[in-house]
Amino acid sequence: MDYITEMKKSQAILENKTEFSDFQPLLCESPLPPFPLNSLPPTVRGFVGDLSLFTQTPPEMAGTLVLAVLAGCLQKRYTIRVRGDWFEPLCVYALVIAAPAERKSAVYSQLLKPVYSFVKYHNENNAAEVLKSSSKARILDEKIHKAEKLCSSGKGDYDELESLLREKAEFVPKVPLKLTVDDITPEKIVDVAAEQNNALLLCSSEGDLLEYVANGRYDVSNLGVYLKGYDGETVQVDRIKRGSQTVEKMLLSMALCCQPSALSAFMADPKASGRGLCARISYAICKGKIGERLTDPAEISEQAKAEYSDLIGKLLHHTTGTGDCPSDYLKLSPEADDVRRNFQSKIESRLVEDLSDMQDWSGKAVGKMLRFAGIFHIIESIESGYPPVDVPIQAATVENACMIADFLINHAVAAYSQSGENETEKQALYVWKKISSINSISKGELVRKTQGKRGLNLDEVLSVLAARGYVRIDYSRTGAAGRPSETIIVNPDVYE
Repeated sequence: MDYITEMKKSQAILENKTEFSDFQPLLCESPLPPFPLNSLPPTVRGFVGDLSLFTQTPPEMAGTLVLAVLAGCLQKRYTIRVRGDWFEPLCVYALVIAAPAERKSAVYSQLLKPVYSFVKYHNENNAAEVLKSSSKARILDEKIHKAEKLCSSGKGDYDELESLLREKAEFVPKVPLKLTVDDITPEKIVDVAAEQNNALLLCSSEGDLLEYVANGRYDVSNLGVYLKGYDGETVQVDRIKRGSQTVEKMLLSMALCCQPSALSAFMADPKASGRGLCARISYAICKGKIGERLTDPAEISEQAKAEYSDLIGKLLHHTTGTGDCPSDYLKLSPEADDVRRNFQSKIESRLVEDLSDMQDWSGKAVGKMLRFAGIFHIIESIESGYPPVDVPIQAATVENACMIADFLINHAVAAYSQSGENETEKQALYVWKKISSINSISKGELVRKTQGKRGLNLDEVLSVLAARGYVRIDYSRTGAAGRPSETIIVNPDVYE
């Protein structure tokens, strides 16, 4: 932005004390659309709506996070073949930005409760098999150790040792099921994913990952786990003491929350933006509801709870037994592909227009949309009782996914504006919040009102507000000892 031009425009306004400049909204103030609940499959829609009402949180919180939860249930088995060599796995990185005390943990608890219940039930029923596998591994190790000792003394059978070593190499131990992880290092993610058929869901209501990146705890090489996990690529981690660990076609989804301050630091970090981590995330910025929340909202209906829990159970039963991933490909119907092409064409034209400042994110918008469509299609198929691969993804499903993608585009624009490049606009919005409910205020009084804001350049901010039509500055009044007194007149036609 050219602030010299802004200041020249504000100077022109000062010479005309009766008019405001033409109104131009601040970038940071652009209204964000609500989450399109009707685009979700009915079972998910009903639960998210009830959950948002009960927790008194905006639907974009649960609506965005549930996309990643569903992806975590399905990513192991399916991927979409769009055309040619264009494939999209079903991994989703969702990040909800909300202020403290906005009940993020309560939303997480309800969304993940059936996932945890499934894991608990599965592990209880398979505990004997896990113990049997552990015992077999221990016995096999003992046999190998004994055979090695005999061979080293010249009394052993090398063919027998070779056979035991081959058996050890082919042995696949059974371990307890683990679908979700929380505060975990990139290296440990690879270890756990290797045990769990390559797929995991990283979920945290605190946004630790963002803070670790911004604070330098994770270097550039560590980020490769998150970059490749989104695209289903092979991940290899080499360690000096523990050797290397390789996961082929690793699949990772993330359901994260963070506070606005953490988002600003993360978006401004060159490691996250330069490597493409920022571009892989679906953002939802939640408007705070503190001060407006009902004290006795309707509870989540038992039917909505039961239907959502049953759906999660069906999805996990459908995918948990799958070995190597992905094993099945989904395809688009001709009509659905027409919808995809139209959406892609619109995005492509916007890449050199209103989305030119975030081409990295927008370039992946079509892929994000297709992943949502794949998830919705699988849910529709399983609830209707037919295999998802037997019927192609329909146009209506892709249209619903496009509505979700349009919502996310607007929120991504707002998230990218937190990168530090629009600091004066953010300061201007801060000052406007201080004065929007009054008619006028002296500059001296405004200085006192904003003295707690670090780094505030009030003269520059007032120039921007005047040039955008929010205020005009009146020099006609006089203060003590007859000195000119600047008075900020608030435009009554501008509302928050």
